[in-house]
Parts: sequence; C-alpha cells; structure tokens
Amino acid sequence: MKRTLSFIALVFAVAVSGCTPPNKNFTGGKLDFKAQRYEKAKGQFAQALETEPQNPEIHLFMGRTLIEMKDFTGARGAFDQAIELGGEPYAGKVTAAVDPKYVELFKDGKTYADADKLDKAVESMSKAALLDPSRFDAHHALGVIQAKRDEFGAAEASLERAAEIKPEDRDVLFSLGVVQYNATKYEGAILTFKKILELSPGELSALENLARCYQLSEQYDEMIPVYKQIINADPSSSDAHYNYGVALVNAGRIEEAATELETVRELTPDDNEALLTLCRLYRDASMWDKAIAGLEIYVGAVPDDPAGYTEQARVYTAMADALAAEGSNAEANRLRTKALDALTIAGDKSGG
Repeated sequence: MKRTLSFIALVFAVAVSGCTPPNKNFTGGKLDFKAQRYEKAKGQFAQALETEPQNPEIHLFMGRTLIEMKDFTGARGAFDQAIELGGEPYAGKVTAAVDPKYVELFKDGKTYADADKLDKAVESMSKAALLDPSRFDAHHALGVIQAKRDEFGAAEASLERAAEIKPEDRDVLFSLGVVQYNATKYEGAILTFKKILELSPGELSALENLARCYQLSEQYDEMIPVYKQIINADPSSSDAHYNYGVALVNAGRIEEAATELETVRELTPDDNEALLTLCRLYRDASMWDKAIAGLEIYVGAVPDDPAGYTEQARVYTAMADALAAEGSNAEANRLRTKALDALTIAGDKSGG
C-alpha cells in the first residue's frame, strides 16, 4: 500500500512539473484592467509579454488597455500582433474589441464636421481610421473633411485608401476626382472620372468634370468629344454649349465655336458673358457687322463694364487696319477715331 501511494505521488509530481505555470502578470493585468487601473494593467501586460511574447491573448488585452488610455497607435500595433499570432479567430476578437470605440470616434467626427469644427473632426476621424484601417467609412469621411480644409494631399491619401477597400464606390471615386482636380493633378483626376464613367456610362457630372480636366490640361482633342456627349445628354444646357464653345475656341475652331455661343444666346438671351465671348469670336473671324451689333447690345446691357468698350475699340481698330490695307484711308481714320472714343469711355468706366 505504501509503495502504491508513493508511486501515485511521484506520477502527480511529474505531471505538475510538466505543466506551464500560470502567468501571474497576465492574471494580475486582467484584474487591473477590470478595475480600470489601466496604467498598472499596461505594466503587468508588458511584463507578461516578456515571458510569453507569442501569446496572442496578452497582445489582445494590451490593445484593449491602450484603447482605454487613448493610445490608438499603440493599440493598433498590439491588435495587429494578436492577429498575426492568433490568426482568424483573433481577427474577430480584435473587431469586437475595437468596434465600440471606433463607432464612438466616428460619430464624434461626424458631429464635429457638421458643426464645422474641422480640426476636431479630423482628429476624431483620424483616430477612427487608425484604430480600424480596414473600415471604409472613416477613410472616406476623413478625406472629405481634409478636402474642406484644403489639405488636398492628405485628402487624396485618405480617399485612395477608401477606394482600395471599395474600388467601385461612386461617391468615393467622385470625391477623389474632385480632390485631384482641386490639387491640379489633372491626369489623376482624368483617370478617376474615367473609372466612374466605366461604372456608370454617361453620368453627366463625371463627364463635365472630365471635360474640365482636359480643358485645364490643354488636351483639346480629348476634350471636344466629351463636350459633345454632354450636349447630347442635355441639349438645353446653355452651360454645356458655352463650355463647348470655349473648348472649340481653344482648339482654334472659331466658326464652330461661334455656332455654339449663338446657341447659348438663343437659350439664355441675358447671358452677357457668352455675348461678349461671341463678339470676340466675330472679331477674330473678321465678322465685323456681327461683332459691332453684339457689342452695342452688350454695352447697353452692362453699361458700366469697361470690357465692352475695350472690345469695341479692338473691333474698330481691326476694321481700320483692314480698310487701310485696301487703301481706304479716310474710312480707316474714321474708325480709329471711334476706337479712341471707345477706349476713352473704357478708361472712364474703369476709373482710369
């Protein structure tokens, strides 16, 4: 009997010696965490990781602790370690640990943005995006807020991250294209608006922005067919005809441009900007009678704008030069006098 008891005791002792003893620091850290003693918990978990650096559960608790301490960078690092060591099961645990604080930060960011407190909005939304970089909405919202602050480089980076997560989200792509446009990154904006049109062929706002990018980057051959699509989509849009007309001017297609601007005048007779542009085209095309008639209408509608009188002077001068070349010097001199009179009025109107 004595031998049997001794044998059992020996087996028990061997079994106990083969077990991994509990990590006292980890146990103590969890107690401190539960009691909201986060600084102490952090220290305990740090010591626990010295003993068990490959334990994903300790990294998970370290991340939860750092969230409570508002160290979101450290928390994200701890969570990434937990996922790397623990695999898919810990990805779910991290999501559960992160979600409440993420939602809180995101809501705070939206509230600040709605109140136009953009500094605080960026701060909250940046923390949300850092805490869970796999979530689309914080990157999108952050990019929009940064764009409102004219921080186009940061906004572009945030929106590109959002587009990586949801590559076919039209709103994100449109925001990204607008940011690139405002940052004068026209080639990037062109690619972005083209992608929107691949997803949604014929979308008018994307076509309009694409055309502007081509125009500002002086890619006139690419721009003109886009404006044609815009006019086909909305033939009653005076803006579309005006922009198309300007595009044709830039491409040196003066007669076609004049036709478009005449259409603008038909659609919106009070559009004086289009009228003045049209008169300049008439001058360039040596269509003097049309230019003079149009300018008479313009100076009657906008009598205090010196631009109309200046343009009159240019027309009269161009006519005088043409007549002088033909030998009609008397008529040329009469027109030069009229040009001088128009310039005098322009100077008076401009305060000069």
